[in-house]
Amino acid sequence: MADSPAVRRLNAQLEPPYFITWLHVLHVDYLFLSRAQHASPNALEKLRAGQRQWQHWLDEGIFDQHTPVRWEAALQRAANWNREQLGKLLPPAALLDPALAAESGCEVFYSLNPSARKYAARAGLRLFPERLV
Repeated sequence: MADSPAVRRLNAQLEPPYFITWLHVLHVDYLFLSRAQHASPNALEKLRAGQRQWQHWLDEGIFDQHTPVRWEAALQRAANWNREQLGKLLPPAALLDPALAAESGCEVFYSLNPSARKYAARAGLRLFPERLV
């Protein structure tokens, strides 16, 4: 997770828990593990501290990974969006994340990814932040 003054200001505007899926847990865990493989000792200690913080947030319920999701409906929605793409193709995650949010009953989609935000808006989700700078 990025930790910067801008991200902290954004997060202060939302109330936990932040609803995520086990797919998001998989992505974050993978990032920690993959970066640790080639990290210097100093970077490895920072990664381990980040992993501990991430696990603490999961344990404390800051992130709630038990969000009920209609997986088949989300996959179908993402596949349909994929078939409709023109021009440069987006990676599946840019389609799947907003599809999962839409099919899990979310009202707000928190993302800094312009491509994913486009599809979240298309699904009727409110974007947070409202605009990217």
